Amino acid sequence: MRIGINVPNDLLNRVKDLQPPVNISQVCREALTKLADNHALAVERVRSDGTVERVLRFFSEDGELLVEPDWVGYALDDAAAWVSNVSPDDWDEFWARHGRLERVDGDMLWLVEHQPRSAGTKGWYERHEENDEWIIAQYDEQFARGDSSGRNITQECRQEYGRAWLSYVEEVRRQQLAYIEAKRQALLAEWEREKEEAMRSRQATEFPPQLRE
Repeated sequence: MRIGINVPNDLLNRVKDLQPPVNISQVCREALTKLADNHALAVERVRSDGTVERVLRFFSEDGELLVEPDWVGYALDDAAAWVSNVSPDDWDEFWARHGRLERVDGDMLWLVEHQPRSAGTKGWYERHEENDEWIIAQYDEQFARGDSSGRNITQECRQEYGRAWLSYVEEVRRQQLAYIEAKRQALLAEWEREKEEAMRSRQATEFPPQLRE
């Protein structure tokens, strides 16, 4: 097959001046051959190393891009649902255990994850399962980059979720204790007022007749 190519005049003139003379057709054939060979090598490499599979993990089955989950938003929603449905006994038990645990991620995250929940509410395990495809994609990308740092992406997400969940519940607890203290102070003030009123309304002590001269 014969085809025509466009070459700028200045470039063509430079090629014509080369010594020994250059066979332009041969140069073009060699360049196109190298281009086609390199492309074939790239295609074969992609097919053999699983790159396509890793990239495709960034897309869900319906073709939408996998967006990073909002772990904090999930945690706040789940914590609010837990607080709204928690029994008084479970609430007291949570804070009884909370006070005995050191504030380290492992213990506190375990406590967050194992709270009794009402039907239909969610926690870390459900959120992890819902976003498992995204997490796997992160590990695939990490592998594709040759990252050997040992970064634990699942643990990072778990910590982000757990800390946000705990922050919400701790704020509820702070407001609860503030309410209880305000109520206690109001009762104390009322008791003081009643005591003063009782002292003022008490009849004056009469001098006993038998002690009169």
